[in-house]
Amino acid sequence: MNPRPKHATASVFLFCSTETGWRIGLILHPRFARWMLPGGHVEAYENSAEAALREVTEETGLPAYLLSPPGLG
Repeated sequence: MNPRPKHATASVFLFCSTETGWRIGLILHPRFARWMLPGGHVEAYENSAEAALREVTEETGLPAYLLSPPGLG
């Protein structure tokens, strides 16, 4: 049995605030023909956060930035 190489991936929950509330950004995946979160493979020269931002720009053409997670207390 040949093990398949594993590739790190990064996906993004992309939100936008509008006058009527929050919207989530999805892409129509070209190969799977399904609505999905933006994302893709992490390149050797980047970390998962950098890959997430790159993938959003590549797949949507929109600028994005990452938020820090909320505190627990």
